[in-house]
Amino acid sequence: MEPIDLNRNMADLIQEYPHLGAILAEMGIDCADCLASCADTLEDVVRMYHLDMNDLLRQLRQVS
Repeated sequence: MEPIDLNRNMADLIQEYPHLGAILAEMGIDCADCLASCADTLEDVVRMYHLDMNDLLRQLRQVS
């Protein structure tokens, strides 16, 4: 898996990495249907929901 560009918005990232949306949904974070996904980046989501970026990326690598 290529490194994820943390400056891209969530809508683009979820389109490219559908498992990312599923992982976040399992945590109760529904970025796929959120209007802010066009503006918020993955760094924004991690900060807002107090997530561990390394853990999230590890989970994504495991399912990709």
